[in-house]
Amino acid sequence: MPNIISTVYDVTVPEVRSTALAVQYLIGNAGAASTGMHPSILIIYAVAWAFCTLFLIGAVYLIPKDIQTLRQQMREHAQSLAAGTAPGRPVA
Repeated sequence: MPNIISTVYDVTVPEVRSTALAVQYLIGNAGAASTGMHPSILIIYAVAWAFCTLFLIGAVYLIPKDIQTLRQQMREHAQSLAAGTAPGRPVA
């Protein structure tokens, strides 16, 4: 199983990483809380894993592009900080 947390960090800007991670944990905990209710939960569990597998296969193709996009955004942000033109930075 891939390391989902590091993948979330790889594709989100620092300003929203905690929110993205919280959503990931919410989804994971909601799935964990729904176990043990009824024998049919096994069917729901298997279907959910099938959907997750398809989602992760799709992510394998999209993640590298998203990582490059994030790196470009971070590079531009660092350049704007160095030039003193970053958003929210007071003008001297």
